[in-house]
Amino acid sequence: MFDSHKGLKIAGISISVLAVLVVAGTAVMAIFQETVEPNEVGGFQYRPYLIGTSSVDKHVLMGPDRAYMWPSTKLWRVNVAPQTLTAHAEDFMTRDRVPLDFDLSVTVRVATPASAPDLVQKFGTGPLTVFKTLVMQLGDDPKTKTAPTGELMSFLRDQVRHHHSAVFIAAQNENGTASDGAAEVENATRDHINAFLKKNGAGMIQVDNIALGRANPPDGVRKTIEATAQQAQEIKTQQERKRAAEARALAEVAVAAADNAYLKAMNYDLNQYIEIQRIAMYREVCKGNVMCVFSTGQTPLALPVPTQRASAPQPQQTAAKQ
Repeated sequence: MFDSHKGLKIAGISISVLAVLVVAGTAVMAIFQETVEPNEVGGFQYRPYLIGTSSVDKHVLMGPDRAYMWPSTKLWRVNVAPQTLTAHAEDFMTRDRVPLDFDLSVTVRVATPASAPDLVQKFGTGPLTVFKTLVMQLGDDPKTKTAPTGELMSFLRDQVRHHHSAVFIAAQNENGTASDGAAEVENATRDHINAFLKKNGAGMIQVDNIALGRANPPDGVRKTIEATAQQAQEIKTQQERKRAAEARALAEVAVAAADNAYLKAMNYDLNQYIEIQRIAMYREVCKGNVMCVFSTGQTPLALPVPTQRASAPQPQQTAAKQ
């Protein structure tokens, strides 16, 4: 026979134990926390145990911040700072049929922090991984050494073939800025990839910059380029020497013209002018010496150079003569 009093007692004990477990579990779950680091955006992804479906909360947490949640809730994080990835392109044929290898770097970021939940909802990961998978068809496994392909490399290859190899080999203008052709390719590729991301539902990811490095041509082409550059430098040096010689010749003509003008102004003939120049030469050579020796034929001539004291009249002697 069923004892209702005993049954209620047992049920009461069970209910009490269940209540304690629920309270204890609630306390444990209430202290569960995660952190959002600087340059990160975080949010909640709800994962019900029994009833309901997983969903991503549109509310975002800007790092640095802390989040408190139930164990069934996951905190996702997305790095919203600009991130750069590098890639290597091989055998890109140019307009002049030169195959080039070069490195490039791509800077991507989340366009707006508020769009980070859409990124997680659609792709479940961060912008860099989505870009590598969607645009370059690269996996995250570092052991996989596959070359990048995808939309980025396909469009870039098409752009390169419309330009001369010198555009990418030089990489820079003489003033240090990016060459006009290389900059054109970079900008066109950036705009195309941004449009491609938007078309494929990843418009929350934006490419800020694509930079092409200096291209590496085959060895034969490189030697030809170096020889051409050396020849150009030699021609430039010869031109500089020619300009210097022409400048010296013009200077000599100017000096001769000045000398002729001086002769005419002073009414000197050529012999007088030569003698004046010889005296000026003697004065310059003897300046600061005690004695100068000149040879005018077979017999040397020694001329003492008066000192400043001997050449200048003394005040006392001048007064005596007066």
